[in-house]
Amino acid sequence: MQVQYAASVPSTNPLTALTIPNYSGISKYSDEYGSVYPTLQFYNSYAKGDKRAQEKQFFYKSYKSAKTGETVTFKGPYIYKWLDSLAVNSTVKSDLNYTIYRLADVELMYAEASNRAEGAPNANAIQFVNNIRQRAKLAPIGAMSQTAFEQEVWSQRYFELCFENKMWFDMLRTRKVRNDVTGNWDDFIGHTTVFGSKFTEKQLLFPLPKQETDVNPKLLPNNPGF
Repeated sequence: MQVQYAASVPSTNPLTALTIPNYSGISKYSDEYGSVYPTLQFYNSYAKGDKRAQEKQFFYKSYKSAKTGETVTFKGPYIYKWLDSLAVNSTVKSDLNYTIYRLADVELMYAEASNRAEGAPNANAIQFVNNIRQRAKLAPIGAMSQTAFEQEVWSQRYFELCFENKMWFDMLRTRKVRNDVTGNWDDFIGHTTVFGSKFTEKQLLFPLPKQETDVNPKLLPNNPGF
């Protein structure tokens, strides 16, 4: 399931522009934002040999400049998932579709839900997780406890679906956050990010917009912390 984009209409896919390494000079874009990129802690937490972390799979660290023809090496990894080479090298208009659901997402949904419902992973759930691990060139898993399997599913969602607008929803529904330094799953409330910010109850719900509370004061008080 995808949002369709076309380079022939004004509203093209903005993700390529948002994920180009900032001020790298690799593209035909007049602005290179570089505002969306992985932290080194996240990137380095991929398992050794994981294909998804290899160059020009999910991420990239260098690119041949469309302006000079020379290869530019970045200071760290940037997102390759949303790179549209035609837009970067020539048109500056990306018609790359935005995926809402893809097979890996659906397989992991099934694996997590069936594990919870049945109290243990069934054969299909294990196979679906192994489908994803196999594509990533990781060893297959076997029989696991309900808790261990659930955390394996969370981990595969974390690494496979990164930068696909899934992680915040997963953190809110599970009340867990993966710690990229320890590899453990921390409680959402009290987790400190690599930038030093701490999640509180406030982050579990978004604030109610003021224009809505002005129209309907019965919506007040606002969500906790706002």
